[in-house]
Amino acid sequence: MHDLIVYITSCGPNVKNTAYWNNLFETLVSLSQTIGDINYKFYIVVDHELLKDAVEGIFSHPRFKDIINQEALLEVVVSEESWATCYNSFFDKYKNSTKYILISHDDIIVQTPNFITHTLKLLENKEEPVGWVSFTNNKYQQANRMPIANSFKDPFSLDRNMHPRLFECHRYPKDSSISNENENLLDYPSAPVKAYGPYTHLVLVSSEAMAKIGPCSDWTDYTIFIDDDWNMAALEANLWNVWIPDVFYAHPNPKYDHLRQPGTDLRFVKEASEEFYKKWGWKYPEDGSELSAETIEFIRTRYKDTFIPASSYRNTYDWEYLK
Repeated sequence: MHDLIVYITSCGPNVKNTAYWNNLFETLVSLSQTIGDINYKFYIVVDHELLKDAVEGIFSHPRFKDIINQEALLEVVVSEESWATCYNSFFDKYKNSTKYILISHDDIIVQTPNFITHTLKLLENKEEPVGWVSFTNNKYQQANRMPIANSFKDPFSLDRNMHPRLFECHRYPKDSSISNENENLLDYPSAPVKAYGPYTHLVLVSSEAMAKIGPCSDWTDYTIFIDDDWNMAALEANLWNVWIPDVFYAHPNPKYDHLRQPGTDLRFVKEASEEFYKKWGWKYPEDGSELSAETIEFIRTRYKDTFIPASSYRNTYDWEYLK
């Protein structure tokens, strides 16, 4: 039994450029050096053989032995199937072989040492049921000096119209930037807190909770709306999604922003939005505005016996600490 399996997909238009593979390499180095002292393995999905060979080389070449845990490669899978198909196949195969799963993008830099062992320590005495767990993405605040909250989302909160000045960024006016003089305005909770749900850059879940949340909806080839779908599924199962504020990571890796193909993150928006609406009964407005009061009331009524409406009664910075 493993303590943790790290699931990473490195596929799609961006990875056709071999220079972009440095993202994955640095992600593997970063995770190897920061996960902590537990039994963990990497499960990596790629969409062509050349990248598979490169990944296997990282875990076997002597030059990388001091920076990569070369004993930690579980499997490299080559597949052109959808993200959901690949993940669901992985979970079916390994759900009884690991206590936790860490889903990571292939362009993550973790800045907090021992972040998984630290997180598990914080959660070990909590009485309330936990679904998705994630951390603080400070890339926009550090690299771009913009007060943009990009770790957790909340389409239902009372302050939703202040997006993206939400959560830790709520003290900043909409058109402001971060400077040395006003950096102290960043406002973090002091312990794990409940929230609607994380973006899927870097998320931790127990295998037990994953079984309750259910499989990934196989709507499109890409991951669009998977975060909202899985966030809703966890809350519907009466599991709290939890933010660990004192664990920091950067996504996307700012060193390789220029290699990202514009628009590739937003493929299949229309198709996924329609499927999400069929399942959950609401969708984000096409004009980019936030959800209306009428939609929020619908959410409160339809899902009144679940954790889904909980955040609609508070601001994103009205911290509700996990008990």
